[in-house]
Amino acid sequence: MTTIISTPTRTHSSVPLPSVSRSSVTKTLVESVDENTVVAIVEGSGQARGEMGMACINLRTSHLILCQFADTQSYHRVISKLNIFRPHQILMPATCCEKTGTASQLFKALKAEVSDIEIVPILRKTFSEGRGLQRIKQLVVDKFSSVVQVVTQKYYCLAAAAALIKYIELAQSIVFASKSMRVEFQGSDKTCMIDSKTAQNLELLTNNSKAMSSHSVHGILSNCRTPGGARLLRMDILQPPCDIKFIQQRLDCVDELLDSRDVLCGLENILSRIPLDIEHVISTLIQIPKSENSRVTEQRINFVIALKHTLELLPALIATLGSTTNIVFQKIRDELRAPIFQSILEKIQRVINEEVQVQKGLVNSRRQRCFAVKAEINPILDISRKAYCEIVEDMNQHVTELSNKHNLALRLGENIRRSYYIQLILPGRGDRVPDLPNTFLQVKKYRNVINFTTECLLSFDHRVTEIRKEIEKFSAIVVTDLVTQIREDISSIYNISEAMAQLDVLYALSKYSLTTLRCVRPRFSTKATAIINGRHPVLELVKSEEPVPSNTFLSEDVNFAIITGPNMSGKTTYLKQVATLQVLAQIGTFVPAEAATFRIAKNIFSRLGTGDNIEDNASSFAMEMCEMKYIIDNIDHNSLVIIDELGRGTSVEEGTSISVAIAEHLLQTRSFVLFATHYMFLTKLESAYANVLNYTMETQEWKLQPGSAIVNENEDDSSNTMENCKLKYTHVIKRGVPEVEYYGLKLAVLSSYPMPIIKDALQIARYINNERNPEDVNVTNEEEREKALYLLGSQLNIACEMANTISQEELLDYFITLKKEFLTTFGTLDDIPADNVSDTSSSYEIPDATSTAPHLLIDSNSDQEEEESTAI
Repeated sequence: MTTIISTPTRTHSSVPLPSVSRSSVTKTLVESVDENTVVAIVEGSGQARGEMGMACINLRTSHLILCQFADTQSYHRVISKLNIFRPHQILMPATCCEKTGTASQLFKALKAEVSDIEIVPILRKTFSEGRGLQRIKQLVVDKFSSVVQVVTQKYYCLAAAAALIKYIELAQSIVFASKSMRVEFQGSDKTCMIDSKTAQNLELLTNNSKAMSSHSVHGILSNCRTPGGARLLRMDILQPPCDIKFIQQRLDCVDELLDSRDVLCGLENILSRIPLDIEHVISTLIQIPKSENSRVTEQRINFVIALKHTLELLPALIATLGSTTNIVFQKIRDELRAPIFQSILEKIQRVINEEVQVQKGLVNSRRQRCFAVKAEINPILDISRKAYCEIVEDMNQHVTELSNKHNLALRLGENIRRSYYIQLILPGRGDRVPDLPNTFLQVKKYRNVINFTTECLLSFDHRVTEIRKEIEKFSAIVVTDLVTQIREDISSIYNISEAMAQLDVLYALSKYSLTTLRCVRPRFSTKATAIINGRHPVLELVKSEEPVPSNTFLSEDVNFAIITGPNMSGKTTYLKQVATLQVLAQIGTFVPAEAATFRIAKNIFSRLGTGDNIEDNASSFAMEMCEMKYIIDNIDHNSLVIIDELGRGTSVEEGTSISVAIAEHLLQTRSFVLFATHYMFLTKLESAYANVLNYTMETQEWKLQPGSAIVNENEDDSSNTMENCKLKYTHVIKRGVPEVEYYGLKLAVLSSYPMPIIKDALQIARYINNERNPEDVNVTNEEEREKALYLLGSQLNIACEMANTISQEELLDYFITLKKEFLTTFGTLDDIPADNVSDTSSSYEIPDATSTAPHLLIDSNSDQEEEESTAI
């Protein structure tokens, strides 16, 4: 056989991969690797270096996915794709692999990031774009033939496809029927890119503390009833859609299902009755094995029965969708009404008995395969089945005779391992085993059941086994002819697979929206993200008490939030909450909040806590810098970035300086950034930049006097105050900076540290602060006034965008609220009494900056051209 694998040092691998520290990708990828998935990767050379071509095939579904994109030398986009595909093998040109060529940067990156995945070196000549295009034209089913025009000029993904298909045919001995494969090109323009580190930080797939726990985003949404729906949901979580039209259509569907509980229950009932993975059924039908064996025969018969059962469910599904009005449901309903499905069902029913259904249990399934094909189709098959029935009847008669002869309650049993045997059931588990005749052979006792056989039964069993093989042989001939006929209409069966997966995801999202308290449909804006009383969706499942809701406001004019506060006050949870709600909104489900509006994010980045990597000789600070370098290289104005305690792995001076420098660079990108830190120097950026706001996690300090109640007055003796202090975390985010001084030391007091150490630490902290003697930036009233005008301009700009989508009453209420807030702010700056504010606004509460604009942010998707507004 022709080989395409280049001189492996172990089975299918040219490089013994050493044990290295796994990155976040390894944790999320390798632990859930799909043994049916293989990926081929090739990189351009010369001026095309960094242009990546990927081809992925799942042998269980025969779904070929092609990708081509530009990547940096860190190859994070490649790693993110691998996180989605979960392959167990990666094919690469042998010239790029160690020991068969010069190890490329891509090979080194894959070796470091996904060391447990087998890298298979393939001869370089196998990566041929011309051959790849030829094979795709040969294999793609008519329904997906438009992909040929899409990938014609994408040479690298075509080259990867050529190598992948060749490897599957030669190494896996699998041949695909012509015009039968689903081929898809996945671009990156309509999906949000979430790198694997961020996916782990946000716990999108698995819980970081307990891998088997359902406390993750995937865990709370995983209400899917079919494998196809579960795959689609997982892909949407890892790369949420960015197409606003698609997201709105999905939300419309969820809305309708929530209003039509009968339709929701009907979908659950029908989807739960689909017997097998439809894509797996299709894959079995289109694969042509190089050699027939009993396993292939059994699988083919089982899947034809499963297809018959699925086609019989279509009328009930069409009836369930009959009352729906959404265009998506109507389109699915019309597709499933196509006459071709009834034609396929009639072809199957001419060969397969109508009463045959998918059976649970290996014995029942084997017995059903013997009688799946109708009578009078193959005379030899009919004779064999008649002989089979006669022998089974003889075995039953033999057991009855033994039961009467020995006065024992015997019955005939059957399982896959022992085939036919005799059972004796004792009344109690501890009963003594009765004396059995010597003719009873292979006696075994399990609990209160005794199993055995006889020479006569062994003879019968041998004959049954031989006849069963004959039945399967002639049944396979009939079913193979049937599969050849079905293969002609395989394009239509793909419609069923896609419809079922789409309906299953809609059901899962609706189920989550229905069972989660106080969820709201998200709205979308081109300029702002605003959340009122948002809650972390996973935290609600973990905590017995209800989590504290929080507000968020980011806009094009105020796009950078600096968040400070003591340890354990909730900064990290808040960062994760905002990013997680963004993912949920773009998936197309309701979010736990009172009101929520989002700007579509095309990239979501995170830099959260890290530890030292001893095996890779990387300190926590080095890892921080690597992660930030990736963010800086890939960020754009449509990105959402969450950063937590950057620079804590080095000295305070260097950590502060690098944090300020990175923050100022991110400010220029106009992306939405949430930056949590303990470095108070960063809060001075608010006075230097109009688009920066300071927030803090509110912490209340209670001071105790011996033998007295809690008081809040300040004391001169700070050491005694610290000894008798108590911190209360409210987990509420508000504008400003922390009001509690030395909160780290006070937290140490709560941890029962010795007070002499605390007092020494306090004196040293004071000394350091005095030595630094920083020059505070004194903000003048004029600067505060300019800041207030800027914020007002931002809010009015958003109002212009929303003016055509809300009622006049809502718009008037919003302007009255803005007026009172603005005049009150100027009253503070200019010593104007607050009661000079117009009485028309006296019934309105002055909103916090985190909750001002969100009340106005209604759906902004209108055909009317955007109106631009400048700050006052």
